[in-house]
Amino acid sequence: MTMPTITTSTTAERLPRFIRQPRALPEFHITERDIEILKIAARHRHVTSAQIVGLIEATFPGSSEQQVLRRLQFLYHSGHLSRPKAQVDTYKAGGGSRPLIYAIGNRGIDLLAAKFNFRRASVDWQAKARTAVRGEIEHGCEITDFMVALEIACRRRGTLQVIHFDEILANAPEETQRSKRPYQWPVALRWKGSDLVLHPTPDRIFGIRDLERREGQNRKFFFLEADRGTMPTERRTLDKTSYLRKIIGYAETYRHDLHAKRYSLPNVRVLTVTPGRQRIANIIAAYRQHAAALVSPKFFLFADRPGLARAEDFLDYPWLDAAGEQHRLLD
Repeated sequence: MTMPTITTSTTAERLPRFIRQPRALPEFHITERDIEILKIAARHRHVTSAQIVGLIEATFPGSSEQQVLRRLQFLYHSGHLSRPKAQVDTYKAGGGSRPLIYAIGNRGIDLLAAKFNFRRASVDWQAKARTAVRGEIEHGCEITDFMVALEIACRRRGTLQVIHFDEILANAPEETQRSKRPYQWPVALRWKGSDLVLHPTPDRIFGIRDLERREGQNRKFFFLEADRGTMPTERRTLDKTSYLRKIIGYAETYRHDLHAKRYSLPNVRVLTVTPGRQRIANIIAAYRQHAAALVSPKFFLFADRPGLARAEDFLDYPWLDAAGEQHRLLD
């Protein structure tokens, strides 16, 4: 598929940012590059135009930023993409010129479901984007920052591929595929004399495939937690949210092999990206006190967000495990 010739550029440039004008669009056809944009939006939930540009330039060498921004505009006004309304204040007078944030739209997910077997939940995706709040969007973009940096680093290596959740789900047991919430699972446990059921819900479930290694021994899988430092490290019980609650949920997941039962994953580790080193120290202290007997410290890896952002090579960054030992992501 090739890019159409667009001659009515001034019409597109004058389209409003947050009110769709489908009748004002020039005639255009969905291209291979548009399909990739829709996949990016579907996989990452909230993604900035700058993040999309970075991924498209890595996937389609020779693509220009202006070309990608033009396609984003068309895909928004045609209903394939959405622009969450909570970002509107950014574009009022004095709000600056930050990149627009996108989410998948109803027409976009319908197309991906029909042609690429993406999961089409019974959700109005445009309403979901319309009601998303600022904190949710900001957290979503932080998660996407990590995933975009990882994917670009893998592409630079040339022998590594990111395994996205849609591929993992397609190979998961049928019960998981039918689940209303396939991205989480129940964990029954006993804690301080009480029976509880936790529901771990990673910010991302993904893998990395090494094309130079033998099939069956070339995949590593991860549960990602993009920690913002706002949740208490621990509380006296697990009834309320805390990072210790996450640690226990993941530890019991591994102990009972739920990653294999839920997703058919042969291995998994939990990655936590935190605001800083002190937060890592606090979480490790909670692990040592409450979970060290449940699972190896190598099961949990920690990175501080500023340090990870400064790393020359994303894949060579030294993560800390819960014993304070360093590991690279692919060790």
